[in-house]
Order: sequence, then C-alpha cells, then structure tokens
Amino acid sequence: MRILHIITSPFYIDNKPRYLQLVKYASENSTKVDLVTYPIGRDVKIKNLNIHRAPCPFYQKESPGPSLLKILVDIMVFLCAMSRVITKEYDIVQGEDIEAGFIAIIIGKLFGIKSIYSMINPLKETFIPYDTPEFLNPLFRIIQNVLNSLADAILTNWKHDKVNLDRKYLHKKIIHEPEYTKLIED
Repeated sequence: MRILHIITSPFYIDNKPRYLQLVKYASENSTKVDLVTYPIGRDVKIKNLNIHRAPCPFYQKESPGPSLLKILVDIMVFLCAMSRVITKEYDIVQGEDIEAGFIAIIIGKLFGIKSIYSMINPLKETFIPYDTPEFLNPLFRIIQNVLNSLADAILTNWKHDKVNLDRKYLHKKIIHEPEYTKLIED
C-alpha cells in the first residue's frame, strides 16, 4: 500500500504531534508514505516515510493562521503533490485539514485515487481565533459541505464530529481517529 499524505503546514514542528502520529502509524504498518509538506520544519526518520518539501525558500512562517503568502505555498504544495502522483502510483491520497483536504480531493478525482479528508476541526471553528466576521459563516459552511461531500472518506479526531457527520452523510465512510486502521486497511 502506498499513501500520498499532504500537509499544508510546516512538518514537523513540535506543536503538531497529531500529524506525526498518523504518519508514524501508516508507515510502521508496511505502508509506504510519501509526505508532501511546507519547505520548513524538521525532518524525522521513520521507516517507509519519504518527505517531499514544496520548493518555496522565502517562506519561513511557522505559526498557524491565514496569510496571502500561505496561498502561494499551498499552490506549491499542490504542484509538488501533482508531480508525485504523475511519477508514482498511490492507493490513497490523504489531506490534513482544509487546504490539504481540497488538494487531496482534487488529485483523487483527477487520478482515480481514494481520497481521505482528515478534518481537524470544522472550518468555522478553525477561524475562531482570528476574529473572522460572522457574515463569512455561511461561506464556511458551504466550503465544509463541499469538502465533506467530495472526499471518499473523512477522518476526524473528535467523537462528536463523527456522530454529526454520520447523521448527515449516511453513505460515507467516516472514521474517528483511533480507528484510523480501518481507512488504511479497506
């Protein structure tokens, strides 16, 4: 099994252990993982893991949050991920959070690969710390619904999100993070 794992944030920074745990789990179970991520972060040595950093040497931001420059780096991550898919075959493409989720879904649809959207928080909750205007909430709901609808499977780290998604998307595979093996093994 080969997974293309996409993370649109620095990997590995010590404040993101969830990403590291998912990648470790997949790679330690005889799954080969190609990880496409930002140009900054710390490389980790894990069996069956290859890290591919999007070329963008001028980007140095480690903190989360929206920015115009982040859009450019996300485009570079998309192009790097596309180049991986063109040169190798993958069984699964997995995207962490919103931007990487979209990249994974687009690549999955274009190349006929199963896509997993790994939802950390619903989009509306992601922007709470940034004092986002209320009038954007309907747009956030639309974007979240598109992500949820187009992904082949959704991985969530919150049990209550899984319950809510199970009610709304009856015919979609939705997995709570501790059951991650079910996504890889199916």
